[in-house]
Amino acid sequence: MGVSEPETEAAKQVAAEVMSGNSIVEGSEPMAHCYCGHQFGVFAGQLGDGRAISLGDITASTEELVDLQLKGAGLTPYSRRADGRAVLRSSIREFLCSEAMWALGIPTTRAASLITSDSTVVRDKLYTGNAKHEKCAVVMRVAPTFIRFGSFEIFKDVDLHSGGKGPSNGLKDNMLPPMLDYLVQHHFKEFQEVDSTE
Repeated sequence: MGVSEPETEAAKQVAAEVMSGNSIVEGSEPMAHCYCGHQFGVFAGQLGDGRAISLGDITASTEELVDLQLKGAGLTPYSRRADGRAVLRSSIREFLCSEAMWALGIPTTRAASLITSDSTVVRDKLYTGNAKHEKCAVVMRVAPTFIRFGSFEIFKDVDLHSGGKGPSNGLKDNMLPPMLDYLVQHHFKEFQEVDSTE
């Protein structure tokens, strides 16, 4: 028995709403990732997802865990003075570049969708003082995980060069073990298997 046209259209609409960040799937817990990092060769302290919102993870048809993330959907706690939106030109570039890198065999995030918006934001494309309204877009990115090296730099002690420190400095003993347990359980199961056989 086939799916009727109205049901198909309704499903497409629901998918578009989720992929644009206008709707949240039941059971999803959207969040912005806090991480630290280096810029211009110096520890820059807390950075974080300023325009990326993780929706959660799903098990793909390959039985692999996949994280879903929206880029450009709006403000996060780490947006600082920005608006958290992405413009169409940069979203197209991200979509094309991620797929080109994947085709070249370079592990990277992949773009599952690109949804345009009727809203606009003001951007100075060439930083020449000639700001213009540009159409917004949202890219849904997928990856095995969006955890990165900087996710663990949140525990960093005071940096000798910059004087900066991680926002979770002093909390490593409480927070690091569950983070490592999560990584091993979801992304490095072979370590769990080795540990259980010894």
